[in-house]
Amino acid sequence: ARQYDYPKAYKDAVKQPYLEGGASSVVNGKSVKNFAFGEKGSSVGRVTQDGIGQGNFTTSIVEDSALLYDKNGALKSGHEIATVKGVSDNTYKSGIYQYEYSPELVRNMDKKGWIQFPNGDTPGSSSLNIPGAKTWAGSDINMSESELLMPSIDMKGHSYDEFLSAIERQGYYEIKNPRVYKPGTNETDEIKGIFRINQWSK
Repeated sequence: ARQYDYPKAYKDAVKQPYLEGGASSVVNGKSVKNFAFGEKGSSVGRVTQDGIGQGNFTTSIVEDSALLYDKNGALKSGHEIATVKGVSDNTYKSGIYQYEYSPELVRNMDKKGWIQFPNGDTPGSSSLNIPGAKTWAGSDINMSESELLMPSIDMKGHSYDEFLSAIERQGYYEIKNPRVYKPGTNETDEIKGIFRINQWSK
């Protein structure tokens, strides 16, 4: 198994921008519908059939803001974002959404020790996951982003209709103090901070 063990100083350096600016995960509309609000699951991040929270791959908001917008501050195309994220070209056909974890939420999850560093054998990791907790962005290594695993968020009790009307009204759906899975367990706890699902493009 590809287990990477990082020294604490390295971990702290990787974590810093997440603690200061929050964490971000860019997904398509289908994922939001099927996983966050769907019958397949009601969580942000993986939860096994036995209800064990495994976490969600994120990068820092700092990096996403730098890499996903052009120099005029406009959001890049779904195709360009797919390149940065190392996913297939048509991934964002069903819309581009961001899961946004506020800095306060990230800091409080970190205080509990619930933020994990992905390994090559973390569920959902790509075989192209490279040591250093980085994504693989093809030939352009400057586009590579750091990756941390945020604990999975329990979305039970949140309805897709409420989500749609919030998006319609304000462009995002907000949860204050979400219920969060302790990694590797079925226990959840309310963590102080804000989690948002932002619509970037339809």
